[in-house]
Amino acid sequence: MEFDDSDFPLVTLWADHVELRLFVVYHVLEKRRAMFKEIERSFEVDVRLLIDYLWSIDTDRRRSLCRVPLFSYAIEHILSAAENEKAEELADISRLLHNLVRRFSIGWGVPLLKDAGCSSGEGSAIETRRLRHGFLLETGSWYRRIARPVYDLDVGDSDGPQISPFLSVTREVAEPFDAALMMLEDSVPTAYRELQSLLKTIIPIRRTPQTVGFSFDDLIGAAYVTSENGVVDTIDRLVHECGHSKLDMAHGLTPLWRDDFSRYPSPWRVEPRPMTGLIHGCFVYIRSAHVLEACACRCGPGGDRILTRARHYMSQVRSALDVVTRHAKLTRAGSRFVEALSAASGLDPSHALTGS
Repeated sequence: MEFDDSDFPLVTLWADHVELRLFVVYHVLEKRRAMFKEIERSFEVDVRLLIDYLWSIDTDRRRSLCRVPLFSYAIEHILSAAENEKAEELADISRLLHNLVRRFSIGWGVPLLKDAGCSSGEGSAIETRRLRHGFLLETGSWYRRIARPVYDLDVGDSDGPQISPFLSVTREVAEPFDAALMMLEDSVPTAYRELQSLLKTIIPIRRTPQTVGFSFDDLIGAAYVTSENGVVDTIDRLVHECGHSKLDMAHGLTPLWRDDFSRYPSPWRVEPRPMTGLIHGCFVYIRSAHVLEACACRCGPGGDRILTRARHYMSQVRSALDVVTRHAKLTRAGSRFVEALSAASGLDPSHALTGS
């Protein structure tokens, strides 16, 4: 499947979507004034002031915020907490949104919001370092909190001190990412430009036996990635996680399949997986395979090993696509999408189901 270096329309549509969700928050505030007044009294967070401020700034600045992964995450979770009347959670997420807006408002020439503080002992400081061509290497309390479930049983010895899975954004940590991005730009320029468009934040993590990278469907545009396995592995993982964000955006804007809550055999996991996991796997591993093939010629004697990995990925994709084409409940757009996946994997596109 070819990389698309003209993803600006997708990113623009995603910003439209987030801005629309912000508008929904505004109307939720109007309908539940008593609830938000209570939050203001109990938790000292003025959500109304925050939302009014966001609508007072100019459109370009507001839409630039809509592309920040933590901003869209905060908007969705404010809505969820409001709908479920979880006042403490709503106050907590509002503080995140408040401090994000303060951070990005610096230099805008508009009055800054008062610092909303933090809760549960979590600091608001965010470590950042700018990588090549605008990529942001970043870590901080909220990224750690969001990823906490991933590491509950994954890091550290229960009989000894816990080792943080997160790395500080030092020059030594940044350099391998810069090297990987430089090699990707030279090897597959379209894939590099797609990363520039879609991937806004990289959170550096330690390598563990179970975890080399991951992302979340409610934190679109951010990827947790280790660079401790070498340049090619870092490229593989960045492209992989960027693919998840791209498909999450596309599926969020135009549904491609309908979840049926069933579980299916997966070539990537021992246990059966939901259809969403299979479709995502097909998409991201096809992309990684194409990038690895392009990188292999630059890796000398190690190129054969990289090509073997790429072929293994494609074999796994074909296995998963067999399940997808037989069982997925696809929309019309989803049928066209799976046809494209089948063609890219070498399968007969006519195997894809016709959606409704």
